[in-house]
Amino acid sequence: MSTETPWSTPQPSPHSDEDSRVPFLRRPEARYDVAAFAVVAGASVLLSLGVGALWREFSPAVLGMVNQGGVYYAAPEGKTFVARDGWFALFACIAAILLALFAFLRYRRGGSVGAAIALAGGGIGGGYLAAWFGALIGPGRGSILTAAHGVANGATFDLPMSVRAIGVIWLWPAVAAGVFFFLILLFGPSDPEPEPQLFPGWGAQESGPAPDAYPLPFDSAPTGHNGNGVVPGGHLPTAPSSDQPSDGQSTHSDQRPD
Repeated sequence: MSTETPWSTPQPSPHSDEDSRVPFLRRPEARYDVAAFAVVAGASVLLSLGVGALWREFSPAVLGMVNQGGVYYAAPEGKTFVARDGWFALFACIAAILLALFAFLRYRRGGSVGAAIALAGGGIGGGYLAAWFGALIGPGRGSILTAAHGVANGATFDLPMSVRAIGVIWLWPAVAAGVFFFLILLFGPSDPEPEPQLFPGWGAQESGPAPDAYPLPFDSAPTGHNGNGVVPGGHLPTAPSSDQPSDGQSTHSDQRPD
């Protein structure tokens, strides 16, 4: 017995495996978002290095003192720590605003979702990276023991760079995302208005039950016989039989005398 079929067997598509692996990336909007995320996140990393270098350059030094083998603050009131955090917050906010402007001007018409995610996530990473890089290029490379190494007893030295208030690091993503959404809200592309119809009433279905197109005669028939001889209630009049006389005829036939 032959197993051949009269129709041709369909062959599998060579692109079926690719479609099942990355169906999300086949949409143009998804590719725009991924590209926007990569570009904005990379720009955040580059700006974080600049923020760390500027923070190291402009922030005031915090002095420490070596006394009998221990390290102490030379000015324990903490004003210089507040100044350091203030300078870091200033440079971080400037970087966040620049990134938000770049993302809005470049990706406001396509890829805005990826740009917004990169501004938030890249801002968090950029803030911590800037704080780490500033401490790395600062005194002692972020280590107090390294900074105090070789300092004589009673002498002062510069303490390593550090951010005391962690909240200023989170200013970067908050300001970047806030400015971006504010610009999108004011100057972003609006949804297209629907085209007006030539005859807006045509094709619209009226609300409510549709009226009866062909009402039954029993529903509108008056009391008694109607014009068609139909009796309300569903009973039709019976035709007179041949044995019964009709109206206007006498029961007795007229007899003529012979």
